[in-house]
Amino acid sequence: MSKQKNSNLIKVLALEAIALIVIAFTGFAMNRERTEIPVDYAAMSSNGAYQAVDGVWKVAGDKLDGEGFLIGADEEDANRYHLLSEKMNLPKGDYTLIIQYDVAVTQGVSFRTDEEYEHFLDAQAYKLYHNRPSSMYHLHAKEEIRDFQISVDYNNYGEASIYSIQLVPNADGLKRVLLGMVLLFLLIDLIVWKWEWIRSHRTRLIILTLIGLGTSLPVFAYGISGGHDLEFHLMRIDAIAQELMYHQFPVRISSLWLEGFGYPGSIYYGEVLLYFPALLRMFGYSIMTSYKVFLLTVNMVTVFLSYACFRGIFKDYKIAVVTAVAYSIAPYRLADLYARHAVGEYTAMIFFPVIALAMYRIYTDSTKNWKRYNRNSLLLAIGMVGLLSTHMLSTEMAVVVLVIVALAYAKRTFRKETILVLLHAVGLTLLLGAFFIVPFIDYYLTVPAQINARVDGGAFTAIQWGGAYLSEYFNVFEELFGWNSVMLYERMAFTPGLMLMIGLLLAVGFWFKGDATREMKVTTAFSVLLLWMASNLFPWDYITLHVWGGASVIQFPWRFLGIADVFLALTLGFTMLRIKDFPRGKEVFDVDPEEWLQAKERVGSRRHKDAYIWLLACGALSLLVFVQQYSSYDFVVNYQDTDELNVNCVTSFFLREDTPEAAVPKGVMQNTNIEAYEHLTREGTYNVFYVKAGKDGGTVELPLFHYKGYHVTDESGTEYEISDGTIDLISVELPAGFDGKLITRFIEPWYWRLAEIISVLTVIACIWMVHWKKHYEL
Repeated sequence: MSKQKNSNLIKVLALEAIALIVIAFTGFAMNRERTEIPVDYAAMSSNGAYQAVDGVWKVAGDKLDGEGFLIGADEEDANRYHLLSEKMNLPKGDYTLIIQYDVAVTQGVSFRTDEEYEHFLDAQAYKLYHNRPSSMYHLHAKEEIRDFQISVDYNNYGEASIYSIQLVPNADGLKRVLLGMVLLFLLIDLIVWKWEWIRSHRTRLIILTLIGLGTSLPVFAYGISGGHDLEFHLMRIDAIAQELMYHQFPVRISSLWLEGFGYPGSIYYGEVLLYFPALLRMFGYSIMTSYKVFLLTVNMVTVFLSYACFRGIFKDYKIAVVTAVAYSIAPYRLADLYARHAVGEYTAMIFFPVIALAMYRIYTDSTKNWKRYNRNSLLLAIGMVGLLSTHMLSTEMAVVVLVIVALAYAKRTFRKETILVLLHAVGLTLLLGAFFIVPFIDYYLTVPAQINARVDGGAFTAIQWGGAYLSEYFNVFEELFGWNSVMLYERMAFTPGLMLMIGLLLAVGFWFKGDATREMKVTTAFSVLLLWMASNLFPWDYITLHVWGGASVIQFPWRFLGIADVFLALTLGFTMLRIKDFPRGKEVFDVDPEEWLQAKERVGSRRHKDAYIWLLACGALSLLVFVQQYSSYDFVVNYQDTDELNVNCVTSFFLREDTPEAAVPKGVMQNTNIEAYEHLTREGTYNVFYVKAGKDGGTVELPLFHYKGYHVTDESGTEYEISDGTIDLISVELPAGFDGKLITRFIEPWYWRLAEIISVLTVIACIWMVHWKKHYEL
């Protein structure tokens, strides 16, 4: 970097630092002047269910029938009864609504205001979960809101007590502005730093940016499409954010799930990329805004990283642009984004092109320059660790495909240099991914979870029926939204899309004419193989029934479409290269031999340009169809805060064997000879309980599911042995006369920490080696 560039960048950084300091001090001063909004608890009104009893608003047991239903209530009007606050003015700003309560079944809270003010309020109806004693809900008033009311709704079932309601200001607005400015400044710094490069590559950058924005158009509309797994993945983001605020890093188990009983999703499911939206949540952004920013970022990274990888393969930036566009707008990927909200799968698709580039270089680069050739091992390891950190199933499917590729290229695979590179890649993958691999294997081997039975092949599950139909591959504008149904009209987009299918058909045509290159034949063959594996024509049921029942863990054969899209993009790219080098005979007829090369280059360049334009036009058409389909979808959600979500929407795979996949009933703990019990502190996995056992000792069950890593101690530090209680709750045997506090903590085993240290050191070593080779190697 020149001295002038350094000087400009330093000036920009100084201005940015001054701006951040001014904003921080101004915001802090303004927040100090804000005060709590008084909610007159005693003056709240009830329309029938709640009654004031000894200064507490209650729905008492004498108003319920034998089944706990409110006597005289209408079963079809579940939210008729409520406890309503007086009208109040809510100044512009951010607030936290704190409610202390005790309910037998989950109830709800909603907000009321005059119609002209409702669009100024960022808040939705949310839940008061029955296994919690309190809730904290964050809301945002864009402008001053008049006649604002809080309504505690009653669903006609179960006893309920509302002890207090507070509405206090918070600093979320200031935190949002500060983080937003930091992210904006980082983007500006990048542009300043790379300005000359950006100017010289502006055409391709404009196209790729437009594609990234085009695939992200839904994030600029109200809410987001309600999808198959949306709530589950939003819960994952919020669970990470909460545990980080409770100082658990990396997050392994979260108490946000299952109303505080805990869930180890982070051990089984790679979540590295989700720390970014979790950071946004910690800085006061709503769930929906955090997720939308994450979606936009994923789309941008996917299109630019796939371009870089395809450029490395084809050595032609135009072909790299076309293939990156085709890969990024593939309907199956868009269905993962907006119909399924399959975060693991669409983030895994970021890394498939990286693995493709690594494998291409491993099998085509010269082995004579060993240092240069061996760099491919790091590239392959980065791609595999990326998969591990996002989606385990995608990792397993990628390994299967890589094994097939290695066997197909057996002659090159078993060269000494290639074997060494692959072994180095495996070693680097294990070292870089140790932070995830070690806890995952430890839990798989020692924790009896429900996923073990499925993977070990204990039960047969038919999955072949759900594979893609052959006709769907050619229905390039198939409806984006749908389900895994046997009925074709109910299915979502199981098609590679217009651009990729054009590439496949052209490659097949070249092959039949005898004009296909070796690369075209290989990628076409693998594309067809993977499309077959993704379809209902592949013998999945025979494999799961007679070979290995654990294969059914993939659930849906069409998941192979993600990997198929990479091979189809490669097929499209190599076909474009062939078009470039294959002018028609009539166009070079009667050309003198010495003019042949010039004619070939001229004609090939023109045809290549025509193909480039027509394929991009197909991409634009595909994007327009996508926008039309999304715009006509009628299920849109706009979550703001955690308690709007279903905290019980877990996948049963990661639960203990005897743990039900449902909300835990209140009072499920079965204590023996316990005279007193109180839950004093809830801070993530750190909990404090007061327990008094009988004179002969007793057994207490704590409201936490028993997973490896939990420890129970008393105030003196004495540790107590944990066993499985009712539905796998933590059960503790207490000595005679115990009267004191029990403290629970989740503590990682020492070898987990060692694995994390190894991963960090490996990352540092890899960065150092790359930097050294780039700047100092002779």
